[in-house]
Amino acid sequence: MYLSKNSAGTYYTRITLPKSLRDKGLPFAIRTSLGTKERSAAIDRNLRVAALVRACIASAPSGLTHSIFLAWIRREIDDYKANPSCLPSPSSSSMPTSVPIDATAQVSELHSPMGSLQSDNPVVALGQLQSEFMARKASDGITPRSLQQLKTRTDALVVALGESCSVNTIKFKQADGFIRALSARGLKEKTMQEYKAACSQMLAYGVKMEYLGRDPFEQITIKNSMATPRTRWERSQLAKLFSSENFTQQGYANADDYWIPLILLHTGARPAEICQLQTRDVLVREQIPCLKITNEGDGQSVKTAQAKRLLPIHSKLLELGFLQFVEQRRKQGHKQLFSGKATGAFGEWAKNFETRFSRYLSKLGFLAGQRPTAYGFRHTIIDELQQIDTPEHVVADLVGHRKSGFTFRHYGKETPVERLKRQIEQLNFAEELKHVCKFRSDSIGAVK
Repeated sequence: MYLSKNSAGTYYTRITLPKSLRDKGLPFAIRTSLGTKERSAAIDRNLRVAALVRACIASAPSGLTHSIFLAWIRREIDDYKANPSCLPSPSSSSMPTSVPIDATAQVSELHSPMGSLQSDNPVVALGQLQSEFMARKASDGITPRSLQQLKTRTDALVVALGESCSVNTIKFKQADGFIRALSARGLKEKTMQEYKAACSQMLAYGVKMEYLGRDPFEQITIKNSMATPRTRWERSQLAKLFSSENFTQQGYANADDYWIPLILLHTGARPAEICQLQTRDVLVREQIPCLKITNEGDGQSVKTAQAKRLLPIHSKLLELGFLQFVEQRRKQGHKQLFSGKATGAFGEWAKNFETRFSRYLSKLGFLAGQRPTAYGFRHTIIDELQQIDTPEHVVADLVGHRKSGFTFRHYGKETPVERLKRQIEQLNFAEELKHVCKFRSDSIGAVK
């Protein structure tokens, strides 16, 4: 049983029904108002009503219907109302065999001095759920692009089932039909998987809000939906890149083009996360220099709530003079650590850097379409961490992924910074970076 308040401050109790009853079509849980805003009174009533409902559950015969079950509980609550000093012992013999025609409203509202008894889950329309879900994701500070993608993909489900469709009526049949309709439109498996993931996120939010008992998309399997692995940087490619003039002769016109690839290689961060850093986002935690990935600054955003994190700075970056670069930017009054700005409709921080980086790769002879990208550093790090048997939950904390498995997601704490530092230090690209020169503050393009 769960004691809670509604928006008006009135206490409610909520009792989850056993799976044996839910399998017979009964609701996930039942909820009843305790008719008081005083906690002490609510606690006493909570114990009594919960005990009564549990006794009803224990003595419920097989074959009962949803309506009869709720009407029976109403009768028991009415008995309790008549004699509140004595908690009745419900018997299946007192269960009505049918529900009167005029009892429809009673089943949903069950008037008593203690308020209404109702079955979870509250009737919420799909359009309303989408609005709540999008508002929640926006409050998490995820990127505008990610928000737009979620909106587009969940829009498809809303259109398919209708805005007024009750969320608690969506079952496997409807979810499966939606996915099959996407397939009939000729969408690729990867795209269908993305639609499924977005809709599943939305309905999983509905489960948390107790609008429905289970996300029906959990049961959907899309064949051949394995994502195509993105290209990582091979060791030989890294050696070629980091032995070029930008890194060996300070030949860049913009210091961003020296630091950002090096940071991406030693953190596994998303390019946009690094490009949007502010000078205040370089800080010390537990005597360890770190980068703070956050959405707290002007124009900053993160892809997901899990993306907000601290990243220990690898000793190689310290050796190359990264903290001196940061201090230089601060002394010159720069708010942003790098020179990039958020551009385009979605406020993309990495766009200008990625354009320059792509041109530089072409200059070095890396063929477009056959070469790794700036984002490929992220896949390189994840692959390298996997090869040294880094626990998956530690990798998730390093790269800002959602942890797999219920236990780690709901009970696991964030990996301590000191542990993350030890893990990131195991990444060793000494051979590939052996020609990289230490950053010089007086080099061309060092400060913008």
